[in-house]
Parts: sequence; C-alpha cells; structure tokens
Amino acid sequence: MSAARQAAMTRAGFALTLVLSVLHSACTASDPDDEQRRGAGGKADDAVVCTGSEECESGSHCSTEDGDCDSLCEPGEVCAAVCAGTCVTDAIVCTSSNECGPGNHCTTDDGACDSICEPGEVCAAVCGGTCVPNEVVCESSNECGAGKHCSTEDGVCDSNCPQGSICPTVCSGTCVDNEVVCESSNECGSGLHCSTEDGVCDSNCPPGMICPAVCSGTCVASAP
Repeated sequence: MSAARQAAMTRAGFALTLVLSVLHSACTASDPDDEQRRGAGGKADDAVVCTGSEECESGSHCSTEDGDCDSLCEPGEVCAAVCAGTCVTDAIVCTSSNECGPGNHCTTDDGACDSICEPGEVCAAVCGGTCVPNEVVCESSNECGAGKHCSTEDGVCDSNCPQGSICPTVCSGTCVDNEVVCESSNECGSGLHCSTEDGVCDSNCPPGMICPAVCSGTCVASAP
C-alpha cells in the first residue's frame, strides 16, 4: 500500500471518530427544559416517585400515606386521577432515647405515650414514641442552619445556665423553622395551609411601597 493511500485512510478514520464523538455528546447532553421540569416540583433529584408504599424499599413508605397527593401529569397532559408522592424513611419506633441514634431522642421524653401493640396483640403497658432530632439550643440565629432562626428572636428567653452555676445574663432558645409567607395554600407544602384561609390578612408590602391589596399569611399545619 502506498504511503499516500495509507495517509488518506488514517485521515478518514480520524474524521469518522470525531463525528461519532460529536453525535454521542449530543445524545447524552441533558435537556435544559427537562431539567427545568424536574426542578419545578421542588423535589430532590434522587427522590423516588411513588403511588403506593409497595413501590418503596424496606424501611420506607410512600408519602401518599402521610397525605401527599401530587399529580403525575405533565402540564397539558390528560392522566388518571392518581395521587403520587415520594418514598420517605419510616419513623423509628422507640420506648426510650437509648434506642435512638446520636443527636436524637425518643418522643416519650416529650410526653408521647403511644401503644407499641399490634391490633389484637397483648403487650406490656409500655409507652412508645418515635425517634426525632434533638432541639438545638442557641443564643442567636447565627447558630442555626438554613431555613431556621433562634426562638430568642420571637421573645423566648430561657436560661442556659446549669443549676447552681453563675452565668452571664444571656437569653437562650432553640432553633426553629422560619415561617413561610404565603398568599394561598398552593404555596405551602403537604399537610400545611395558608393562614389566609383562617381569616389572617397581613400586608406583605415593604414599608414605603405601594402594593396591591392582597392578604398574606404564613403556612401553618392543617388539622388531621
């Protein structure tokens, strides 16, 4: 084979490789519109969508059991009226905080006293609860995570001084969730509604500005 022919075949092979590489990149690139559609639901990318707990792994259940009822329909699509949710970890049942991991306690410490008996079963009269995160004691909101503030901002002023000790006169509280301002319950999460439905009508207008006469409230827990 001549050197010229061999060089031509080498160039052709290189060109074919380049074309295949471009086509592969185009096929595997993410669709921005699809990313936007996934993000619009406000769920984590790794959330497992479900319609029943049988679709979830052991130790998890579908949040439809907790009242979630999202739509599986894309905008403009006609679908069956089926509630959807996401797979969430089951609560850990406990009788004391010794059964909970670090940074958690059993709600029996807070006064919870549920039955740990299955229906029709005879059990010892022992209070049961679930493992929940401990409250984070704070003096300012700088000590709290994102989406939370220190309850000292709400007027709480507990003493964080051990009994018998002399401490500075500093108020302490606990890290609590920030209130979510809303105008309708569509802006609230599952199990919550906007307090405007209860008759609350605050103004969400910054001082000195002219705003539409729209009532605002905060997202609060709905009655079971």
